[in-house]
Amino acid sequence: MFFRIYLKRKNKLLLEKELMSIQFAQTLLQSKLEIQEQTFHDISQELHDNIGQVLSLVSIHLNTLDPGPDAAKITLMDELLGKVITDLRNLSHSLDADFIRDNGWIGPVQKLLENLKNSGKFTTTVTIDEELPPLGTEKPIILFRMIQEVIQNIIKHAAAIQYI
Repeated sequence: MFFRIYLKRKNKLLLEKELMSIQFAQTLLQSKLEIQEQTFHDISQELHDNIGQVLSLVSIHLNTLDPGPDAAKITLMDELLGKVITDLRNLSHSLDADFIRDNGWIGPVQKLLENLKNSGKFTTTVTIDEELPPLGTEKPIILFRMIQEVIQNIIKHAAAIQYI
């Protein structure tokens, strides 16, 4: 009888220890995700606030130049600068979890695939079911990060079809 009680208590303690270990691992993973998202948010803000502002100032100064014989070059530089500013804004938004929380994950995924397609090296399509279940606030961010990682892995490791 005492041995049976001992085994029961021992199994209970082992189970509690295992549950505590699982909870610790989940808490650790959640902390890592929060740190990663905070880092992405900080990088996003830095890109948007500082680099974006500098590029906008360059654009303003470029547009005040007297075009003269270099009008075509200035126009081309202005167009390229506009593309850089747009790409930087898109990158900033894709890094910012708040943007994904506020606007959802579908738009950033479509933009990611569109940018990949616009590179001229890849063909992309996206089909999203119109009746998606609600994901809450954190799951869309995790889903978007997973999609980013899958796309990067495909490009890097799967010898994705490239068109030259």
